[in-house]
This record gives sequence, structure tokens and C-alpha cells, in this order.
Amino acid sequence: WGLQCKGIPTIVTVHNLEFISLQRQFSPLYNMYRRATLLSSLRRADRIVAVSENIKHDLVTKLHVDRDKIDVIYRGCHARFSEPLSEEHLRQVEERYHLPKRYMLFVGTQLQRKNLGAVIEAMPSIDEDIELVMVGRATTYTQHIRRRVKSLGLKDRVHMLHGVADADMPALYKLASVYLMPSLYEGFPPTIIEALTIGVPVIATKCSSMEEAGGPWTMYVDGSR
Repeated sequence: WGLQCKGIPTIVTVHNLEFISLQRQFSPLYNMYRRATLLSSLRRADRIVAVSENIKHDLVTKLHVDRDKIDVIYRGCHARFSEPLSEEHLRQVEERYHLPKRYMLFVGTQLQRKNLGAVIEAMPSIDEDIELVMVGRATTYTQHIRRRVKSLGLKDRVHMLHGVADADMPALYKLASVYLMPSLYEGFPPTIIEALTIGVPVIATKCSSMEEAGGPWTMYVDGSR
């Protein structure tokens, strides 16, 4: 409000609208608060940046924002994902994090909308020599994942890594057999860009902005189950 009073142009960037697409995962009070504060910011902004066409579509159709006020600017990834990786560095990362020989990789905060439970449920039907490595911040939902992993007898096949150094992330991607993005909603998933830049096959759910990020180089599956 202070900037507007001084005549300084303002830009608002919208990264996701999960409180609209996944309303049932949040309390009504939280949804009302997020909607009110976002609408206030959008009204005052001179321009709006949406990180995907999907976000722009939702802003126009669900929040009735003027489409001519919105610019779509995709997120990229850090240059480290384009740099060559030595065999020595790969070996060091493999040893540092005790990585399995064959693994599926997921990178991101362990939230309910990331749909990791569906991956855990599918693990018993996957070859036993393929394991799952999840990198990212733990949440209260992590406890649900841990309980299900234990009940399915998957403790030796599911690995949770927290606090991984940024410099080691390209190697974790490179060593993976496949990158998974099972989320039920993403404003725009930069981890898909990171995986494709490294050259790792990607499997993602067919929803929200996944196809904008993965394009024709990604395999898409139904993430509703």
C-alpha cells in the first residue's frame, strides 16, 4: 500500500493456487484468508506474473483477474544442473548419502499434495531391487509416510534425506534411474526442469502445470489414485 501511495509500480508473482485447487486439504478459515490476501495484492499490483499458463488460467477463471494484466514467466533451474559431473564426484555423493544402486528420486517438501502416499502404496508391486529416495523437508505428513512404510515392510527400500547440500543435488539426480513427480497440484515444478536438464527420465502426474514443465519428454500418469 505504501508503494502504491508513492506512485511506485508494483509486480506480484503468483507461484501456486493450491488453496483453490485442493481446498479440502486446508481449513475453510485458511482458504478464506489466502483468498482475501491474494485478491488484495492482485488488485493493487500494476502487473501480475504467473509462473505457468495453468496459474494464469486459474487467476482469470477462478479469481476473475484481467488476463491482460498477467504475464507468464516460467521458472528455470540453476546453472549447476548443466555442468558436467565427474565420476569421482558421483562416487563421493553416492557414498556420502548411502545411495542404493537403483532408485527412484523425489525432491520436494513432504506435503500431502505431493501424493507420496501413492508411490509408497505402489512400491510392493515394483521390482525389489528398485528403491525410493526422497529428498526434502519433513512435515507432519512425513509421519504418515513413515507409518505406511513400516506397515508395508518397506523400511529397507525407502530412504528419506534431509539437509542435502545444494552442490550435491545434480549428482543425486544423475545417479537416479528415474525422477518422480507424483503431485496432485503444482504451480510450476522446477524439479522436473532440473531432472530433464541432467538427463534423467521423468514420470509425472497429468495435472495442473506438469505438462508445461515436462513437455513431450516426460511420461505422464493418472495421479488421482
